[in-house]
Amino acid sequence: MLLKGLMFALSQFENRLKRHFKIQELPNATIIIWMVSAFLVFGVFDKFFDGESLMYNLLQGVFISLVTGGALFGVNILIRRRKR
Repeated sequence: MLLKGLMFALSQFENRLKRHFKIQELPNATIIIWMVSAFLVFGVFDKFFDGESLMYNLLQGVFISLVTGGALFGVNILIRRRKR
């Protein structure tokens, strides 16, 4: 049931993105580069600006990169399903 709700939310997210940005399927390498760059920005470089502990910043970078990368992978899966 939770999975159905998540897939419904992702499909709604995909439809809004398609309407606004004419989104196409992204290559997996692009999503991985996005995730690594988000980790570096929010996990490593942010340490120099906010003064929090290193572990806090690393966990923040991991969380943000996994959430955004997971959303992009989910949208790609939905786009591939609709193309069939």
